Amino acid sequence: MHQPDASQTGVQELRQVYINGPAATATTVTASEVVLVETHMDDTTGKEFVLWGDILMAFKHALHVRHGSKVLAYLKGPGYKTLDPPRISAVTGAILDVYVEVDPMAIVEAPVATSQSPVQTITSPKREPLYEPAKLITNTNSSSMTTVTCLYY
Repeated sequence: MHQPDASQTGVQELRQVYINGPAATATTVTASEVVLVETHMDDTTGKEFVLWGDILMAFKHALHVRHGSKVLAYLKGPGYKTLDPPRISAVTGAILDVYVEVDPMAIVEAPVATSQSPVQTITSPKREPLYEPAKLITNTNSSSMTTVTCLYY
């Protein structure tokens, strides 16, 4: 069982939880399930945060992050507008649960249906070019340069 490490600074511990899977409990966390993501310091508030883009790098299908039963919403600025880039508060000494929509191990690619009948190849008739060369005209000028002109009809 992995216990949160409060001594680690500059990182947030995260683990993946499937939205349609069993409920997350602290006793089910193993060290191999925990991912460390870098945190950043907000100059205005002095609080740590995690960029949503960094979470998506570790958990491609992330939907939201929870600390226990609390969903960590994106941090807001003036007028309650989500800050750009989106970010969530870091929780020092806690393992946050990143909820993802699907279990990647459960995704099975369906076999492609094949026809039992032989493949029929359709070939286009050979087409003649619209224009055929009529003649070549060669001109040699005073500087010994030869110009070749191809006329079509």
